Amino acid sequence: MEATGDDPFGTGLVEDLTSSLALEVVEARPELGELHLCIRPAHSQAPDSLPGDDLQIPEHWPEQLRIPLDWFQAVASRWNDRRESVLVAAPTSAGKTLPALHAIQRRLDRKERVAYTAPVKALSNQKFCDFCQLFGADKVCLLTGDVSAGNVDTAPIVVMTTEVLVGMLHNDHKIEDDSGDGFLRNLGAAIFDEVHYLADEERGTAWEEAIVLLERHITLLCLSATAPNLAELSGWLAQTR
Repeated sequence: MEATGDDPFGTGLVEDLTSSLALEVVEARPELGELHLCIRPAHSQAPDSLPGDDLQIPEHWPEQLRIPLDWFQAVASRWNDRRESVLVAAPTSAGKTLPALHAIQRRLDRKERVAYTAPVKALSNQKFCDFCQLFGADKVCLLTGDVSAGNVDTAPIVVMTTEVLVGMLHNDHKIEDDSGDGFLRNLGAAIFDEVHYLADEERGTAWEEAIVLLERHITLLCLSATAPNLAELSGWLAQTR
C-alpha cells in the first residue's frame, strides 16, 4: 500500500470505515510499503502493540517453519497465536503461506483442528499434497465435493473448497444438541486462501456464509494478493466476528 497526497501513510484508509469501527496504525513502514493495521469495533478496547520480533518458534516444529521471517509474516503469526483473526494482504510469492503454516502447526500443538479452504479444486489438491509432505499424511484430509482423501474423522487438518465448508456448517447448524459434526466441534482455526473471492458475483456468498456461520471462538486467517479494499474487508471481518 502507498500513501497518497499529503496524508500520512495509511491514514486515508479511515475514510473506508463506518463510524462503528476504529482503526489503529500499529506500525508503518512506508519505505517498504508495509502497514500493520488493527481494525476493531469502536467500543472495544484497543490492543497493545505487539511486534513480531518476540515470536518464539518451538524447536519441535518442522525445519521449513523455523526459518527467518519477514516482518509481516512474524506480525501475522504472532497475532494469530493470540487467537486474533488476521488478514494478510501481500503480493504473490511474498510468503503469505508461511503464517498459515504457523497457524496450522500451533493448532496441532493445541490438539485442535484446522480448516484450510481454497477457491478451486486444483489449489486444494496442491495444498493437500504439500501438507501431507510437511505434517504427515495421517494428519491431513481432502474434501472437494467429488474427491476425498484421508480420514475426516481423525485428521486434524482438513483441506476443502469453501463450498464444502459451507455445507458442513449448514448441516451442523441444523443439529440442536452436541451430536453435530465432530470436526467442527474441535475446530480452532479456519484459513481462507484467496479471500478476495468474497467479491465474486457468482461464488462470493460462499465465503460470506462461511465467515458468518463459523463460531466466534474460531480464529480466522485470511490470505489475499489482490483484495481491492483492505480497510473495507477488514472492517467487515471485525464487525462480523
